Amino acid sequence: MRGEPPFSAPSYELPSGSLNPLNNRNDAITIGELLAKINPWITLGFTSNHFMNYFTRRDPGLNRYLVVQNGHKIGTVCVRYPWLRGAYIELIGLAEPYQGRGLGRQIIHWVVDQTRQESRNLWVAVSEFNPRAMSFYERQGFRVAALLPDLVKPGFDEILMRKTLK
Repeated sequence: MRGEPPFSAPSYELPSGSLNPLNNRNDAITIGELLAKINPWITLGFTSNHFMNYFTRRDPGLNRYLVVQNGHKIGTVCVRYPWLRGAYIELIGLAEPYQGRGLGRQIIHWVVDQTRQESRNLWVAVSEFNPRAMSFYERQGFRVAALLPDLVKPGFDEILMRKTLK
């Protein structure tokens, strides 16, 4: 075991990048603008201001990280811990040029490593209209747990997925 609580280090190294605290206004603006230009957030109507508020509001149970690769701020991962006897990935968002290159898989492995000794569950919700994300999470071992109608926006369903940690 690591000897420290999950998500307690100031930063983390991944094989092809790093995770640093997303805790300042400028980074919140940068990442909010990046995410507001891509799906599923375009379809769900999220603006850069929505993200700015999400990244800067006080929420002690939410661990927010800036994803950095080769000195470039390329995305975020936000994990709520603890949540339903595990951790809940509230958001993984990467700029489009960095998607499909294995970084999302590295982030999932990192979250699993952070929580495996403390918890048996890892959770995520995926927009039903986002088959690419659904396929990604299924490849990482997540399985459908529940349908959540109108959770984020009326007329759109979210799918709660669970990965059992051993």
